[in-house]
Amino acid sequence: MARPQKVSPERILAAAAVEFASRGYSGARVDGIARRARINKAMLYYHFGSKQAIYQTLLRSVFTSAAERLRSIAASSASPTDKLDRAVAELAAFIGEHPHFPGIMLREVAGGGRTSIAKRSPRSPRFPKPSA
Repeated sequence: MARPQKVSPERILAAAAVEFASRGYSGARVDGIARRARINKAMLYYHFGSKQAIYQTLLRSVFTSAAERLRSIAASSASPTDKLDRAVAELAAFIGEHPHFPGIMLREVAGGGRTSIAKRSPRSPRFPKPSA
């Protein structure tokens, strides 16, 4: 008899990325994430506890990864023009590796970052609003 496949948080996050990118936070359903990940909801709740926790984890993971790449370019000694060219190329490569990133990012930007993370936990980072 075949052993059941191990459920990893990464597998759940990959399924969640598709669901959130296509439906947004409000439209995404835990049932849909579980179905895409081919797991039952109990396993999803075991790993994350809530839909909000999945979304926050996904956002932190994706935005942190993108920011690290761009931060390394900004810290380089290249000319501003070269930095800009490298940043655009790096962002394009990142999107190629994470095809659901644009949908999630655009929904977050359009919502002013007020989707599920508006109710931030005390550990959640707050980013200052840009000055005009």
